[in-house]
Amino acid sequence: MFTGANNAISASLYKHLPFDFIRDTVPIGMFTEVPNMMVVANAMPVKTVAEFIDYCKANPGKISFASSIFSGVLDRFPELQIVSAENNIGWLPYYLQRMDRAFERQGISAGFANKLKPSEYFQRQMWATYIDDYVGVANRHFIGVDKLMWSSDYPHQASTWPHSQDVVARDFKDASPEDRFKITRANAARLYGFDA
Repeated sequence: MFTGANNAISASLYKHLPFDFIRDTVPIGMFTEVPNMMVVANAMPVKTVAEFIDYCKANPGKISFASSIFSGVLDRFPELQIVSAENNIGWLPYYLQRMDRAFERQGISAGFANKLKPSEYFQRQMWATYIDDYVGVANRHFIGVDKLMWSSDYPHQASTWPHSQDVVARDFKDASPEDRFKITRANAARLYGFDA
């Protein structure tokens, strides 16, 4: 069984795959369909995904995880939940600290109208996933244990499979069973509304 995304990625990453996805496979059914929606602020000068990609390339560093916070979107839509998927988490403690510092030191002069500190928006409305990031897990309390989700990323190339259990055991060797349960199961269940 294959999924389209990882096969499209493989074809662009590897010169010599042992099969040709188009020639050697036949689709016989779709088991899941995941709707994806991309939205931008009304003020963005883009109307299509291609225009957005061109804008990002022309303006490196201008669009980031922080854009959702500093733009005021999370104030206007307090029920909106945002997931940073497959970006790992080791960078988050520093990033949250830097955003808070910028907000506290330059918030008024920069015109930020946010009601909360960036780290408080993160705790209220943002989540982050990781695949193999023991540094991030070691710093889980700086990020917020309730906002982290482990992923094996199976069957993609970045997956820890078939060693996923070893990776989780390594990452959580000094963690409480409660932290391990939250990050490996309960947080995702709470976000997506299923039983852990």
